[in-house]
Amino acid sequence: MWLDVKKCLTASLWLPASLACSPSAAPGTAAAPTAANTEEAPRSDTGVATPKAGRAPGVEQAPAEQPSAASVMPDTPPDPARSLPEVTVRNVGLHIGGGSNDAASKEPFQRAVAARFESFLTCYRQVAEPQKGGVFGVDLFIKREGGGPEVRQPRTSMQGEAFRACVVDVFESVAFERPAKGPTVISYSLKFEVRDPNAMNE
Repeated sequence: MWLDVKKCLTASLWLPASLACSPSAAPGTAAAPTAANTEEAPRSDTGVATPKAGRAPGVEQAPAEQPSAASVMPDTPPDPARSLPEVTVRNVGLHIGGGSNDAASKEPFQRAVAARFESFLTCYRQVAEPQKGGVFGVDLFIKREGGGPEVRQPRTSMQGEAFRACVVDVFESVAFERPAKGPTVISYSLKFEVRDPNAMNE
């Protein structure tokens, strides 16, 4: 009888100590809060707590990267030593090599180049004789998949190395549609027209 009582006493003393050491000592008993959990999470305007992102001590959070503005080409500052006349640019010639040259066939090519007229006008700031205007012609090889062409045989009487290089660069940036009949060569001419200042008084 005394042995049984001793066993019961031993069991009653041992079990609480064992349970106290266990993380799940009793069902429904919450663990003691830690230092990381005591900091209150910020709340949004709706009253819902939002998780607070932590960072290593001494490391500052990098600012969000701003989207960069995409520019077609850098603008060339005007030359203060001379004034530029009012200039317009337009297509004055287009021939499709080895294909039909009706208006409907030419339209996709004309539309693609016309989208870059503003950049051609920017190039005019670098022409040597801005009062004269002139015609600038090129042959453009357009690949089967379209896109930027290969510029061949640029030709013009307009002076200025920087001007000529700029116009060629703009032609190379033209995004052509996929040609209907595979790789295509077109001959294209632009005319830079200078407005006569005396015409305003007539």
